[in-house]
Amino acid sequence: MSPTTATTTGGLLLNYTAAVPTSVSTVALDCPDQDQKTYTTGHNQTFVLSCYRGLQGADFATIVAYSYADCIEACSSYNAWTANKTGCSGIQFTNTMGATYLNDQGNCWMKNLGFRGKYGEEGGMAATLGLNSMV
Repeated sequence: MSPTTATTTGGLLLNYTAAVPTSVSTVALDCPDQDQKTYTTGHNQTFVLSCYRGLQGADFATIVAYSYADCIEACSSYNAWTANKTGCSGIQFTNTMGATYLNDQGNCWMKNLGFRGKYGEEGGMAATLGLNSMV
């Protein structure tokens, strides 16, 4: 199914259908511009961004995300809905959606506090929950 592009007079998409993950080779990733910057979610949690990095281990969920912001917002929403401010303490996002979806059924891995280390990953971004968001 191809994306719908009809707009309303307000400029918002109407009846939009996102492309299926297997039909998307890559999604945008604003790196290295976002490296070491912070992202504050709608639930007022702050994450530190690290371009071309990954977090090893401690995955508890994998989802499809069309942007690193979607991935981080999902992590923060998990924390808000479970009333556990550190239940999701980091994410790993890759922009290679199609290939990653075939292997892992997603391109955004949500992490609990057990993740360790960082390693280089072309086309990837890690984000970790800032200390001020854990209290």
